[in-house]
This record gives sequence, structure tokens and C-alpha cells, in this order.
Amino acid sequence: MDTWIDPGTETVRAIHLDPLVGWLTSEWLGAGPVRLLDLGCGDMLISRLLPAGNEIDGYDPSEPARNAARVAGARAGASGCVFDHPTEIPVGVYDGVIISSVLQYLPDEQALTEMLRDAARWLRPMGSLGVVATDVPLPGGRRWSDAGDLSVELSRRLGPFAAMRELVRAARRSPGDLRSFAVAEVENCAALAGMGAVRLDRNLSPFRSRASYLFRSRIDDGRSNA
Repeated sequence: MDTWIDPGTETVRAIHLDPLVGWLTSEWLGAGPVRLLDLGCGDMLISRLLPAGNEIDGYDPSEPARNAARVAGARAGASGCVFDHPTEIPVGVYDGVIISSVLQYLPDEQALTEMLRDAARWLRPMGSLGVVATDVPLPGGRRWSDAGDLSVELSRRLGPFAAMRELVRAARRSPGDLRSFAVAEVENCAALAGMGAVRLDRNLSPFRSRASYLFRSRIDDGRSNA
């Protein structure tokens, strides 16, 4: 089974998602129910980690991931939808879009621009929260740095022996090369998609050498800065 949807890895994946869950809870949630789209959702673990009372929909290009999301959602009594194709995702209804640890698997800048264009269509036309994307590798980043960050966090949370076991599992499943994006490339792709990009102060995962971004439509940026 794919490790990203294996129930046996849920504890480790939750640790990876913990900074993002904390950020979403403090920045996007609490004023009232919101509707979010988890793009590249895997088994939609994040929907089970966020506070109840919000509607979380998901889409993943992997059919096994979508099936796992439906099974896990049914067990948890989740109300959100899992879509089989991007064309099924409703336009103009979401308060925010979550793209967690996905951009590093895109082939190029054009793919990133197209993803952001789609996300912009799915957001509410005015006053949306935006799009948050995590784990974007920066040029010159090193995988050993990611491994060190993950080792420290897993050791702190699980203990050294369990951390070593999970690091070995992560190394076995990890793809070779990941796509990196310079900050200027991300900003250019956002502009082509009609959005502004702001790099957050820290990446919303244990990987300190990667970047997270908040994307918002130019209309919403203008309203928030007025």
C-alpha cells in the first residue's frame, strides 16, 4: 500500500501535518464554518485533524488515494466530498484551498501556473481565504537536511528507536529528485494565474529548508490592504 494512505503511517503523517493544522486553525478557522478543498488529498487525513464543524472536500489524481479517503471519511463520519476528476469540483464555492506537500512533484512552472489557475476558479469570487501550499523545495536544498529535520521531530515525538524505524521507511519510499521552485518562479506563476504570492515566515511542516506560500487573488489582496 502507498505509504501516504497506509493507516499504519497515520501517526507519522499527522506529525508531518501538525504545523499546517496549527496554522490553519489559528489563521483560517474559528470565526465560523468554512468550506475548504484539499488538493492532492491522499486519504484526507488533514480533514480528521482539523477542528469539527468545517466542510473539507478533497481531490487526488490517485484512484487508490480517493478510495482510501472515502473509506476513512465514512469511518470518521465526515461530510465532505471526494471528487474523481477536477471537472467535478464546483467553481466559486471554497473559502480556501490546501495544497500540502504536492508542488515538489510537479514537472515544471507551467504545471504550477495551471494548478493555481484551477485553484483560483474554485475559490469564492470575493473575500476568500486563499490558497496555502507547503513543502516547496528551494533551489540548492539538500535531502539530507530534510532527513535531519524529520529525525529530530520524530525523535522528539516518538522516541529514538521508533524515529529510526520511520526514517528507514521514509527513505525506502522517497522518490529521487523533487522539483524545486525559486521564490521568483513561484511569484511569476502566481501572477500568471491572477494571484499574488507571499512566502510565509516558516514552512508548515518539519522541513525547515522548504517554503510555504499563501496565494490570494489580486482582488482579495486589494481589499485586505485597503
